[in-house]
Amino acid sequence: MALTFNVRLRDLRNEWKLTQGELAEKTGIRRANLSHYEKGNRWPQVEGLVLLAEYFGVTVDYLLGLSDYRSYPKQDIYTIAGKLIIDIEEATNKAKNELAEADKSEKSKRSRKRLSVKRPAEQAVGSKDDGELVIGR
Repeated sequence: MALTFNVRLRDLRNEWKLTQGELAEKTGIRRANLSHYEKGNRWPQVEGLVLLAEYFGVTVDYLLGLSDYRSYPKQDIYTIAGKLIIDIEEATNKAKNELAEADKSEKSKRSRKRLSVKRPAEQAVGSKDDGELVIGR
């Protein structure tokens, strides 16, 4: 990865058997600018980088010398996307299970609350000796 932008650009242009003038015509970037880029005197703006990367069919990372991979292999993209889908499905299922457990727990709390509710004392009329509460008659 030691190659820098200027070397990568020159190598790609030569690989495609283009002169600076031909590359300028095809990309719309002035020939003088291309010359400065290849000499390492100037850097293109982002739009120029993208134009050159798209024209040569490489990534901007490759063009800048940040990566030795000219493009991202489709297999890798599909593998990454597949893993993301699986992660999303797992997270969704986990969230559904947690919600179901929380709902079940909440229902159980409400049920216990209903069972523990005592009748108001005003309704009690009397009681029997065995301790059973007799509700108004």
